[in-house]
Amino acid sequence: MRWLKRFFEMSDSLPELLTGTAVFGIVCQIFIIIFLKGKGGYHSLGLWIGLMIAFAMAFHMTWSLDKALSLSPDEAVKKMRGYSLLRYGVILIILGLCMILNFAN
Repeated sequence: MRWLKRFFEMSDSLPELLTGTAVFGIVCQIFIIIFLKGKGGYHSLGLWIGLMIAFAMAFHMTWSLDKALSLSPDEAVKKMRGYSLLRYGVILIILGLCMILNFAN
């Protein structure tokens, strides 16, 4: 849990971002339970996969911003561009797998 404490020390807004994301996920889950009786598992799995992706993106953005702030402006732009492409590539792969395997909405 030391690494988690380190992330929270890097950014003042990370705990608020994660809390807001979690609260939104819980509210959406409640609506899924209420309105999709019996078929909610397929949709819930997709919701929680999306929330885990959002959490991972928040941690990765915090980490990459911390790294980039110690670089020169030109190097920082290149690194941030690479980190962004990495994040979006991973998201495309995960969402593509969900679509191809059809195990979550």
